[in-house]
Parts: sequence; structure tokens; C-alpha cells
Amino acid sequence: MRGILSRSSVDSLRAHSTPGLCDASDRAKLGIKGPRLMAWLAEQDVPCPQSIFEVTRSDGGFLAARVGSDEVVFEASRGAARLAAVEAVLRDSPSGVYRVEQQTSTFLLSGPDSSDFWAQTCALDIASAPTERILYTRIAGISCAVIPEAIHEMRAYRIWVDYSYGPELWKTMSEIMREL
Repeated sequence: MRGILSRSSVDSLRAHSTPGLCDASDRAKLGIKGPRLMAWLAEQDVPCPQSIFEVTRSDGGFLAARVGSDEVVFEASRGAARLAAVEAVLRDSPSGVYRVEQQTSTFLLSGPDSSDFWAQTCALDIASAPTERILYTRIAGISCAVIPEAIHEMRAYRIWVDYSYGPELWKTMSEIMREL
């Protein structure tokens, strides 16, 4: 199948080499920031990238993205144990660490047409970018974070965009993917 995938097809995308576009906005996100962030995460035994703009993954699809020197965004399936544990400890308001609300839509783009998609919509050479690094760019004029990744050896791209621009970006991306 080529083109648009339903919102519920994130697992299908992982299980099959199905190219397309998928809305993965139902995944939970948690942002944490503060001068004690890295030490606090180490105390909690939470894996975290050491370099800014680096992305790491661990058990159960738990993703950690270092978006600044003192800020990390976590993404996981709703109800993921590791994310729930971090949120529970964070409720105790540890000194020097605080929650940052994440109000982003998440889209996954994959497949052989994705290189053509990037050529039409973005000034950066996203298709050649290294995996597991955050790239900040504009897609069809909308500011986004893009994380190139591999899903079962297939090149894919996780796109984070402010939720208020999500519907517009989804519409534009859908139209372009249909044309391709």
C-alpha cells in the first residue's frame, strides 16, 4: 500500500515495510527541563542522550531526545511503564527539575517516495541526514523537528510539529504523498 496510513497503523508500519504517512500523535510525550536535569535523570536510572540533538531509544519504544543543554523530551506508548515512573517521581517536584508541557503532533513518514517528498518540501537534505539526530527545519513553510530513523531497516522520519499547525501540515503532507 502506498500513500496515507490510518492513525492506528503505527504498529503496522513497524511490522511491515509499508511506505506512507502515519499520524502517531497518540504517543505520550513528557518534557523535562532544569539545571539539575542530567544528574536527576542519572539518579532515576533513566537513559538519556549525552549530546544536544541526539536521540536514544530503550525498552518498549521509549524515546529520549535531548533538545537543549538542560531539556529532554521523552516519547513512548501511552501507559509505558518507564514514562509513568518518571512522571510519578517528577510529581514530587524535585529541586532544579521541572515538567515542560509537550503540545506537539507526531507524524511518521516512510517509504521510497520520502526522498521525493523532502526534495519538494524542505531546504535541508533530510534524506541523507544521519539517524537518531534531531533536525530543526521547515516543511512546506511550517517549523518542525525531524528525527530520521530506521524502522525494520526501512528509512523513516518522525516529525514533531506544534499541535496548532498539525492539521495544516497533515493536509499538506497527505496531498504531496498522494501525488507521489
